[in-house]
Amino acid sequence: MPEAARAQAVPSALFPIFPPCGRMPLNLKPEATMRADRVEVSWDAATSNWLIRIVAGEEAIRRRADQPKSADDASLRSAAENIVKDEGYEMDAAAISIRR
Repeated sequence: MPEAARAQAVPSALFPIFPPCGRMPLNLKPEATMRADRVEVSWDAATSNWLIRIVAGEEAIRRRADQPKSADDASLRSAAENIVKDEGYEMDAAAISIRR
């Protein structure tokens, strides 16, 4: 089949024509860091676990910590900081409130 007889690719909104993958620019900008406004730690009697509530703006995330009910404040703060970090948030240690 001659080259002139081949159909030419026409880009559309659904099927745009992209350059070969090796030539596409990469967007390697670091993501913006999310900041937790406050972190609340409270005992959940229904599940017998500590409930850690991360509040950032209007968003609230609830996670559980496997600490005993008699855990001291330092271990609860440490567990809360680790969970907040695992969720991708940054926070001040003073933002943690513990309710017993």
